[in-house]
Amino acid sequence: MADKKAKKKARTARSPGVADRAAAAAHETVDEFRERAVKAEQQLVRRAEAGGQSIVDRAGGILQKVTSYVEENPFTSVSLAFGVGILATVMLRASGVDLMRLLAPPEDDAAN
Repeated sequence: MADKKAKKKARTARSPGVADRAAAAAHETVDEFRERAVKAEQQLVRRAEAGGQSIVDRAGGILQKVTSYVEENPFTSVSLAFGVGILATVMLRASGVDLMRLLAPPEDDAAN
């Protein structure tokens, strides 16, 4: 009986066990997954940076168009701004917002 155990021990000591091979395969898989995740993260960062730059470029273009429109049509621009202000005021009042409290400077708690 002791002889059988000794032979089994010798056989497992000579060759890597199933657990060792499974652990090595798992480590390989984890390493490969990590590499793929790092590449995907880098790609997402590049795309986000490109998208952000695109938004900045668009906003700059819109700002330039608005500026040139205001310079070419000052009376229309002021009238439009006045109308939007009136519309915003009417909508805020209809919703129950207290405009005087909203526009008042903040009170200092220490003075009270």
